[in-house]
Amino acid sequence: MKEIYSKESELLASEILYHKKLYYKGKAIISDEAFDALEERLREINPYHPVLSLVGYDLDSSRGKVEHILPMLSLAKTYEVKDLFDFVRKYDCVVTDKVDGMALCLEYDAKGHFFRASTRGNGLYGEDVTEHIFHVPSIPKVIKNSLHYPLEIRGELYFPNSAFEGFRDRFESFRNAVPGTLGRKDVEDSLDILKSFQFYVYDFIASSPSHGPLSVDDFYEKIKKEKKYTDKLVYLKSLGFDNKDENPLYILKVTSHDDLNQRLNDLFHKKRNYQIDGLVFRVNDERLWNALGSTSHHPRGSLAFKQHGESVETKILDIETNIGRTGKKSFRARLEPVEISGAKISYATLHNAEFIEKGGYAPGAVVEVKRSGEVIPYIVRLVKAPKDSYVLPK
Repeated sequence: MKEIYSKESELLASEILYHKKLYYKGKAIISDEAFDALEERLREINPYHPVLSLVGYDLDSSRGKVEHILPMLSLAKTYEVKDLFDFVRKYDCVVTDKVDGMALCLEYDAKGHFFRASTRGNGLYGEDVTEHIFHVPSIPKVIKNSLHYPLEIRGELYFPNSAFEGFRDRFESFRNAVPGTLGRKDVEDSLDILKSFQFYVYDFIASSPSHGPLSVDDFYEKIKKEKKYTDKLVYLKSLGFDNKDENPLYILKVTSHDDLNQRLNDLFHKKRNYQIDGLVFRVNDERLWNALGSTSHHPRGSLAFKQHGESVETKILDIETNIGRTGKKSFRARLEPVEISGAKISYATLHNAEFIEKGGYAPGAVVEVKRSGEVIPYIVRLVKAPKDSYVLPK
């Protein structure tokens, strides 16, 4: 049997989908022979890829509302170490990163073929983004589905820090990069961005067409594992979902507030190639996690911990501009160097011209700068106005 996933096959599939859409729009830019060669190569290395079975180009009509098998809930959050200590003292918890991206649901049929992707939306219904995800090579389009049940894979689509640097001029901020890209109807304008995205997996649901989602007992009996969340993540890895950048998972056991504080400090300061907006503590015992149930907003067996963002005051020395390859102008403030969360900060984003004008930012202004666990620092507010206003370049 040919390999199920490779980066080459996903890049080929993306290219085929791109040219197929242009062809049906009457705007083909390659010959039929060249197109056939692309399909033949993909068929050679991955004959089961869903793109090969598409008749015509029918993804345009797929955009709409998608009902989730089970609600995609949010998480209960706390900034207080005491609350977290009370939680982890009660339960054996697995610690994972709360990746700063966009929650995504991927659907595969019983044979392991990808057929749909949707956003969280309102938790019950999400937006169909299937066409976009077909162009994300890091997401496998065929998986080794040994359960032989339809699967709904859940995780976070994110922009790696290293990749974002090359697209900074195309977004007003890091935070809107992923949702902004998935919100575009003209996918062709975002192909280079989509190819940079990564997927951080954290859960999945197996469902029977006649009986709905499998119970915890049924699922773990089928995979011959203990009823632990860690086993679920190992199974996800066997399907082809590997959080390569993730820090090692471990069960958190602490004896005191001081011990917990030290563990949190170590975790928040680890190097990552993605941004986080907290840590997630999840009960490892799956039976207990399910028994704890959920509110209409969040499961009771998980808790997200966030840090109060550290901020400092400093002075803007200069405002630098940059013209991106699309012609868009971006701005950043050169600062008097300061240290935030152990990192030396000399620059902060100023987003756009409107942000500068409304905020009254200019060289000489004293500003509050925050990092809040993120890589890219940003200006929170004006502390002391400058003598002269900044004149925007024409």
